[in-house]
Amino acid sequence: MSRRNHVYGWDEEPADERPSEFVPTSGYSALSGYHVPRDLSARVSRRRRGGGLTRLVIATLVLLVACGVAIQQFAKILSA
Repeated sequence: MSRRNHVYGWDEEPADERPSEFVPTSGYSALSGYHVPRDLSARVSRRRRGGGLTRLVIATLVLLVACGVAIQQFAKILSA
């Protein structure tokens, strides 16, 4: 007589009671360790890409140029 370790086999166990599967909409799928949600992995890859200082410098330069053009146009209006 062979001894079974499990009362139910995988196929007999109801799908919603299977301990090693998590429903993606349950919110617990991120904690299962099987996969990482796409929004988290996208954030990490953006952070790892770097370029933060470069983006800051470019944004500052664009802002300075826009302010310079606005001041020049305002000076033309005042001198007229």
